[in-house]
Amino acid sequence: MFYKREVNKDINEVSHKIQEAFANMNLSSSLEDSVKEVVDSKIVELMIFERFSMFGSNRVSLSVMLIGDAYTTKIFMKASGGSQGALLKINTFSESSFLNKAIKKLDSIL
Repeated sequence: MFYKREVNKDINEVSHKIQEAFANMNLSSSLEDSVKEVVDSKIVELMIFERFSMFGSNRVSLSVMLIGDAYTTKIFMKASGGSQGALLKINTFSESSFLNKAIKKLDSIL
């Protein structure tokens, strides 16, 4: 599952709100890493959040990419890492749950 959205807000404001909200989404969620670069006059930022999934007894990650400027920000989100199985992806519930919670949180802060 993949999510994208565009908002008419400054990318730095959006980034700050997402970092605060997502890092505190539940007890085990945290911002693991981030990188920010300017590319062709646009700011591109990638943030990786993780949380522990009780359901799958593993870590799940949420990649959040922002592309924008002082006026408009595009938001892209993709969860991964919560499935089980050696050869096939079995039980992607943890991934979709993390993404769905992030979408609800995003809707409440923007």
